[in-house]
Amino acid sequence: MTPRRQLLLVSLLTLVVFLPGLASYTLWDPWETHYGEVARRMLQDHDYVRLNHTEMEPFRSKPVLTFWLMAAGMKALGVADDGGFSGEMVSTPRVEWAMRVPFALAGCAGIVILWIALARFFSRRVAWIAAAVLATTPYYFFITRQAITDMPSCTLLVASVALFAFALFDDRPLASRRHAVAIAATLAVVVGAQLAYFLYMAGGGNFALGKRHHLPGWIPLAAFIPGLAAALWWTRGIRTTQKVYLWWFYILNGVAVLAKGPVAPAMAGLTALGYLAVTGEWRRLRELEIPRGVLLTILVGMPWHFAIYVLDGAPWLEEYVGVHLLGRTFLGTYGDRGTFAYYFRELGYGMWPWVCLLPGALAACMAAGPTRTREDKLRALFFIWAATGFAFFAFVKTKFHHYLLPTVPAFATVLALWLDDMWAGRRRAAAAVAVALPLLAVTAVDLVGRQEELVHLFCFKYDRPWPYAEPWHVDLSGWIAGAAVAFGAALLCLAWRRRAGIVALSAMGLLFAVWGMDLYLLRASPHWGMRALLERYYRERKILGVDLRYDGPGPLEDDWARGGELEVRSMIPETLRAGDPMRITWRLGEARGELAGKVASIDAPGRRFRIAAAPDDALRAVVDKNAGKRGGTRRLAVNAERLVAWQLRWRGENFYSGGEI
Repeated sequence: MTPRRQLLLVSLLTLVVFLPGLASYTLWDPWETHYGEVARRMLQDHDYVRLNHTEMEPFRSKPVLTFWLMAAGMKALGVADDGGFSGEMVSTPRVEWAMRVPFALAGCAGIVILWIALARFFSRRVAWIAAAVLATTPYYFFITRQAITDMPSCTLLVASVALFAFALFDDRPLASRRHAVAIAATLAVVVGAQLAYFLYMAGGGNFALGKRHHLPGWIPLAAFIPGLAAALWWTRGIRTTQKVYLWWFYILNGVAVLAKGPVAPAMAGLTALGYLAVTGEWRRLRELEIPRGVLLTILVGMPWHFAIYVLDGAPWLEEYVGVHLLGRTFLGTYGDRGTFAYYFRELGYGMWPWVCLLPGALAACMAAGPTRTREDKLRALFFIWAATGFAFFAFVKTKFHHYLLPTVPAFATVLALWLDDMWAGRRRAAAAVAVALPLLAVTAVDLVGRQEELVHLFCFKYDRPWPYAEPWHVDLSGWIAGAAVAFGAALLCLAWRRRAGIVALSAMGLLFAVWGMDLYLLRASPHWGMRALLERYYRERKILGVDLRYDGPGPLEDDWARGGELEVRSMIPETLRAGDPMRITWRLGEARGELAGKVASIDAPGRRFRIAAAPDDALRAVVDKNAGKRGGTRRLAVNAERLVAWQLRWRGENFYSGGEI
């Protein structure tokens, strides 16, 4: 099969594995709904700069890309327009699709990018083994199925390391200008669009330089324009493939800053420096064009940071930088604490069952001789990525189980290279299997007794209990034990038939991944999600009427100048009947009033009903006074029996109620 067809095949396989069933289980709370409510508020407020949970509670712990992706997914699938109608967020599985598809596609892209890099530098066999290992590790396949910040950041890191490797070993003259034009067009669109929108949204604000001094908000944002112009001019000097790879390396690191702050760029930089130190190729530091690259990263990743500072001021800077960047790194904020040993345990769960083979692969890397050939240097690069990443997160004071995800593609590659050596007969498998079998048994026993550890790989709130007890009694231990036995049998096969053993290990890993995504998540998710509870509320509540808030006369005249009926978008409860009385309250500035109406008709499949009501004298006077005036918007809220959430805090109740709680 040709390389192009194999690339197409690996792309299709990742889509087939990761996309089906994305909407078959509730969004998990916390994280998915915690972030989802911020994205829903973007659509409600028509504001793609500010991040908010509620009217009175801004969200300041993450940059903006995650929420743009979620909002784009909802827009693309036609949900949550203007924040969503009453009950919409539990009325259709398109909500879960919209939220998760961008992140699942990012996970697929990470595998495909790694495949491309390894197929080019080593062999397609290595690429396939690495893709199989990465796709079937719980860290990767669980987080790929979650709408959280980590997968886009991880994929951008995979692409960055691949581009760095290409820049090191591929330096040829370009035959045409098309690559330079593509880079220039990307910068013009990505940076230009940000600056245009941010100048519109924040240009009229103030950029504080201290307690007493400030600049007009447009000045620091406009300062990016000369930088963009310089970058576009510099693209004229892109004449080699090495330059192309480096420019994309820095651009993607700018996007990574928007995804999860400086995490991925820091790891990419540490990996590059570690490589230069191990190989002794410090002379190549000049080739990396770091000053120009830093400017490119800033151009892509920093405009939003300036815009949000203009709009939110010192509170955003103190919380985002002081608490979540510096505080999490050096002091410890939220999450766990721990020493360097913390992530050994999480790696055992996160790469199970492959983790039983990882010690042998790492030992082989550490025992390797000097890096003389290109293959030696590339093997060292992936080992350095794994080691520096592990050390980086071990150093960070705040520790969450899922933080280690960006190292998993590197560990998977190290393991794939080692397995490929066995395939080719360069290494013996018997000793590796002798070590792997007892390690598999120990980790399997632990996981069988603590099934919640798989949840903790992607879902914060580690003290929430697994539903072992009646009446839920979710017990999947037999499946985990069976997976351990099957993987153990594949290990024994590896000892006698190397190639058949590697194929069997990959097949067992794939079955475990499918089980994890399509059974484990489905059985556990009702206990970590609010959808079912909110769906029941919207099905059983009694609707009392609607509240109308106008901020301009145009919509008010449209609603009432000719009397008639008022259309209400809502999930239709079982209690609603034609003829039910409805109370309508309205407000325009200081003018307000209340009308009596009744349900005129119900369109349950269309999730709408109509209220018949005639304007009274007070409302007619307001309509007549504003006749012919246009402009403004209307906010309609359904007034129903209230659902009260007390200190649930993780936003599932806010997201699935569309902010009505």
